[in-house]
Amino acid sequence: MSLAADRRLATLVDRGEVEGVFFFYGDAERLRDDAARALVELVGDADPKVRGAAVTELKAIRPGPEVMVPLLGGLMRDSSDAVRIRAMDALAEVGEEALPLLIESLEDEETAYWA
Repeated sequence: MSLAADRRLATLVDRGEVEGVFFFYGDAERLRDDAARALVELVGDADPKVRGAAVTELKAIRPGPEVMVPLLGGLMRDSSDAVRIRAMDALAEVGEEALPLLIESLEDEETAYWA
């Protein structure tokens, strides 16, 4: 992806216009994969607002349970309550693949409240 495309993608994602991103580029699957990779990196950011926003955008583009379950599982113990809440919300929408992690979270004292 070119630098100009990266900037356009970042602008659209910042505005929450995920569907616009797919329409603009036309190749939804490739773009979703590119966006998912960038957002996965942002989940590790030091700023909890950035981590939370990345989780929200990942939930919107739905990269699949193979990405979401391990990634969100790691956020169940995030230092930010807001990030943990967003992670739980996103996990709930992943579907059946997230059930073992959600059940495990209910059995853990530190994460049960959020599950």
